[in-house]
Amino acid sequence: MERADTSNESYHLGRWVAREDWPVWVFMAAIIAAAALIHPTLPDIVPTHYNIRGEADGFGGKASLTVTLPLVMLGIYGLLLILPLIDPRRSSYPHFRSTLRVIRAGLVVFFGLITLVTLAAAKGIGLPIGTAIIVLLSGMFILLGNYMGRIKPNWFIGIRTPWTLSDAEVWRRTHRWSGGAFVLAGMAGLISVLFAAETAFVIFLAAMLAVSVFSIVISYVFWRQEQARPRPPADDSPTDSSR
Repeated sequence: MERADTSNESYHLGRWVAREDWPVWVFMAAIIAAAALIHPTLPDIVPTHYNIRGEADGFGGKASLTVTLPLVMLGIYGLLLILPLIDPRRSSYPHFRSTLRVIRAGLVVFFGLITLVTLAAAKGIGLPIGTAIIVLLSGMFILLGNYMGRIKPNWFIGIRTPWTLSDAEVWRRTHRWSGGAFVLAGMAGLISVLFAAETAFVIFLAAMLAVSVFSIVISYVFWRQEQARPRPPADDSPTDSSR
């Protein structure tokens, strides 16, 4: 059951952020501390990009890992808190507040683990980084898929097509169906790691592309169905102004 914030009809920031998100803050502090501790032990030049075989093909200064990656994590978290404040549909957010909290936490954990995996690879620990990233992305898709049907219409989170944004029922049906598709795509990504690195990347990319196309197409199909649905006739009877 989705718990709404009934203290205010519109999304707002307040003490509830610390009360509900303190585990996320602890996790982010742990990632920042780990990056700070490992920074002096890293070589000055570290891998910053990997090809589909998991081989390093881009390099940069170690601050690009120990500073930039934690900043990205913090930035994503901050955006998810602040963007609803400027959303024209700000009043929708309290109606999926607990879902939004899960999505916030999930993305923070995802970027935090990406930071740790990348730092471990820079230290020379024999982690198959390509496999690790596919597993983390697949897990994120499964998490989003399980909660997608609870997201209410808004301009920043969810499947935002012209058709979902123009009709609340199209939004609801699209997110229900796409949620299952996201879970299937995530499972395909997890299965893909059983294959060679190049094959795993192709399977994962195909699954992500397929679910994206599916979500767009199904939103249009649902919109057409809603447009074809019979509407009650408008009441064009003249108003008696003498009463």
